[in-house]
Amino acid sequence: MIDKSKVWITEIAPDADQLSKLDPKKLAQLLVKYSERHLKAKQNRQRGAEKSRDRKDTQRKKTIALDIANWLKRQEPRLRLSRTDNRLAGRIRALWPKQEGPPPSQRTIRRWLSLKK
Repeated sequence: MIDKSKVWITEIAPDADQLSKLDPKKLAQLLVKYSERHLKAKQNRQRGAEKSRDRKDTQRKKTIALDIANWLKRQEPRLRLSRTDNRLAGRIRALWPKQEGPPPSQRTIRRWLSLKK
């Protein structure tokens, strides 16, 4: 089976001689087609950049949550027990730094805590 993630399809724009031989209607269609492709490629690049920024932001928030969890576990050893993940997530939300914006949901924090184990 071909690994489709490594396949690149490139289309070469027609040269000036080919374009001069086309009728105006066909030329307009080609122009619209190439401009749509260019716009779609630009949007894909922007979407990729946004996903990258989102991943970095999520990783930063996860690090903050795990740092708070470690601090809380040192303060209260009972929170180290696995059955206290829900309570620990609630405490992390309560101690979330205000400058970091709204805290992640309790469910998200519980997932981060379970992945750490």
